[in-house]
Amino acid sequence: MYENLNQTPQAVYDGTETNWNDYVYRSAFQHNHSLSASRGTDKTQYYFSVSYSNQEGIIRSNELER
Repeated sequence: MYENLNQTPQAVYDGTETNWNDYVYRSAFQHNHSLSASRGTDKTQYYFSVSYSNQEGIIRSNELER
């Protein structure tokens, strides 16, 4: 079953050049959205805020959404 256990593995090169940066890195986008409101009277005041953020990383499969 395992005939070649004592042989050193050999790398196979077929002449193709691979630019690994194209596979690992990408252009990244960032989206930020915010909405806020405030109001008040002589006795009370309030402030309301909502935000959304989506950031893609420059390395593929690396992003943050909150």
